[in-house]
Amino acid sequence: MRASEVMICYPVVASAGATSSEVAALMRLKNISVVPVVDNPKDRHYMGTISDRHPEEIQGIVVG
Repeated sequence: MRASEVMICYPVVASAGATSSEVAALMRLKNISVVPVVDNPKDRHYMGTISDRHPEEIQGIVVG
């Protein structure tokens, strides 16, 4: 099976300007452990990824 067959085409994303608290709240609300970070929600240019395995900035807030 190819990645393109199991990928999510329109994932929940966070804007690069979002705070760690906002991303953690989004992760809790959507019950997700990974959030792609984009330049802005309209263009959705991928910049990176935040996961619940990231350092204390996110980990403590998400699990909290």
